Amino acid sequence: FVFSCSKENYLSKFEEGVEQVLDKVSPSIVAIMVRDANGKTKKIGSGVVISDNMILTTENSVGSDNNLTIKLQNGKELNSEQIDLICSDYETNISFIKLKTGGLPKVELADNNDIKVGSMGIAVGNTFYSKGVKVSWGTIGRSWIGGEDPYDEALLTLDAILGSDAGGTPVFNNSGQLIGIVEGKIEGEENLALILPVSTCQKVQQAIEKEGYIDRGWIGVYIDLIGEKNKKELQMKVSQVIGMSPAFKSGVQAGDLIIRLNGKKINHPLQVRKLISMSEPGTKLKFTLNRDGRILEKELRVEPAPRLIGLRRCSNRSI
Repeated sequence: FVFSCSKENYLSKFEEGVEQVLDKVSPSIVAIMVRDANGKTKKIGSGVVISDNMILTTENSVGSDNNLTIKLQNGKELNSEQIDLICSDYETNISFIKLKTGGLPKVELADNNDIKVGSMGIAVGNTFYSKGVKVSWGTIGRSWIGGEDPYDEALLTLDAILGSDAGGTPVFNNSGQLIGIVEGKIEGEENLALILPVSTCQKVQQAIEKEGYIDRGWIGVYIDLIGEKNKKELQMKVSQVIGMSPAFKSGVQAGDLIIRLNGKKINHPLQVRKLISMSEPGTKLKFTLNRDGRILEKELRVEPAPRLIGLRRCSNRSI
């Protein structure tokens, strides 16, 4: 009744709002093209300018390729010689492309705490088949996926129709502030995309600016949580030790119960993962273990975590 009696065109108002967002953010959207040795484009992704010489995208949009071409919305193309540095973090799937020259228009970043479930997300990216930017919109949700890494917060979701080449596509709120970038789609959910929140991107940028990369710690164990939850008798059991890993070299064995780490009681494998991951390679850690009723102290030296392709954010991997 309200819509039928009103003279206002609410669809037109919605379109105007989207157009205002596009006018604000489109100059900051870039196409990222990876070319082979013959100059043929192998894949295309999107990115977004977050400072006058810094582009944010996903690691799998860049990968290990250095033969990149970045196309701006004004038609200008930047080749590999104009790129100063590419900093990628495999664990969170975030990459930063630093250019040798500045002056690019940057976007405004949203506050992660202000992102509400059910609010609108506007994806503005590139595709082979569109002139300029491709626009999609849908509703924002929150996911349980992610969050095990110290730099990685739980992913957002976007219920919208996106192309197969949506990696790195920035997603904005209705004020044109950056909510995050598209990481990929959920298998079996055609129109549901996973979004790396801007808060994670900021954390990774702050960490990666120091060295150009993030080295996470690793000791080479698998840990199971055993016991009855309702009786609060949970214990952490080492289920497997990787050969020649720091844990193996220090004498940690499968079946050991972890009581303390550096003198502090640990209640969940997630705590162990985060503490070890945040430890720089070379750091010494002391484990207090229970082995068949005997209390043992084992000191080991943390090593850099291996890059296990295909196991990004997978809990079924060694710590």
